Amino acid sequence: HESMHVEMILIFLCILVIAQIVLVQWRQRHGRSYNLVTLLQMWIVPLYFTIKLYWWRFLSMWGMFSVITSYILFRATRKPLSGRTPRLVYKWFLLIYKLSYAFGVVGYLAIMFTMCG
Repeated sequence: HESMHVEMILIFLCILVIAQIVLVQWRQRHGRSYNLVTLLQMWIVPLYFTIKLYWWRFLSMWGMFSVITSYILFRATRKPLSGRTPRLVYKWFLLIYKLSYAFGVVGYLAIMFTMCG
């Protein structure tokens, strides 16, 4: 029985290595399709799980983020480019970065305080 577990782990590790090689080759040979597919998956997978698990607050935040980012993307792709658009793009993604960083620090501190009592 123990040898079966070792065999399963080896199969799993081999599949991981092969999948990584395939992904790297895909990215190198067909970068545009790789970027498009990964972007769509990063956008659609959270939607799928929020609907499936009934996380309505997350769904509303995901929706707001998607609408605002879509608007900024729309503004950034217009010709001619407005003089305020680069500042808008920078401010939006800087805000997202700062919020993500702050939530990460708060989450880390919450885990540390929980573990340390």
